[in-house]
Amino acid sequence: NDLDELLNYGKRAVNLFPNQPSVYLMYGLGLSQKKNYEEAITYFKLGADLAIDNKALKGQFYSSIGDAYHELKQASESDTYFDKALELDPNNVFVLNNYSYYLSLRKENLEKAKSMSAKSNNLAPNQASFQDTYAWILYQLGEYEAANEWIDKAMQSEVNVSGVLLEHKGDILLKLNQPKEALEFWKKALNAGGASEELENKIEENK
Repeated sequence: NDLDELLNYGKRAVNLFPNQPSVYLMYGLGLSQKKNYEEAITYFKLGADLAIDNKALKGQFYSSIGDAYHELKQASESDTYFDKALELDPNNVFVLNNYSYYLSLRKENLEKAKSMSAKSNNLAPNQASFQDTYAWILYQLGEYEAANEWIDKAMQSEVNVSGVLLEHKGDILLKLNQPKEALEFWKKALNAGGASEELENKIEENK
């Protein structure tokens, strides 16, 4: 997690070994973590062009480009590169999960998101983040009872339950006409940290 040194050595590695795709990936990941998404995309694309015979590596480049475009709120470009990644490896559980979660946040192509998320959960069961994604897609589809079952599964799979899961649980409970219980989970989410910026407003409005 030493990003400054990663960027230092990453840039030097790219200059010294310009034909090695893996150094472009490392440097691009460092740039992404520093939120320099546009520059990261440039290096990811250069690396992807070099990863000619390595489908797994090329898929990782496409996935990373999709993540970066998501952060830049360029949804169409993000979707394009996630689709490219899945063409190379239809069973990449991380791409399936991230892509479906981003679609759920935008409330777009929810049936496609549901299918991809279900597949990731079948391929890698008992993963809290994957279960949470599926719960949130069901929530967006208005399938609140099923969403509640899946958010409970996610909370059972995670040792230290995150603020995101706790907030999602509260949101689902509110839709199930349980405002008092929802408020309790939102308060837990606030204490846990990492929840959305709207959480405090939800708590205040519920009061």
